[in-house]
Amino acid sequence: MEKNIPDYKKNFADIIEMKYPHKKEECFHILDKEDISLLDVLTLNSIRFDIDASKISIVNQ
Repeated sequence: MEKNIPDYKKNFADIIEMKYPHKKEECFHILDKEDISLLDVLTLNSIRFDIDASKISIVNQ
């Protein structure tokens, strides 16, 4: 049985393109990767919602 894993890369690319085109350049280096990690997803969310990246330090511990 194959697991259904969301395509976060495509989802974020679509969201950035439609709702946050002014943040496209900030996200390009992440969305240009072949695969994105959980940390990349959190980083994209912090860019999208203007959250200070230092508040995501829980993942690095």
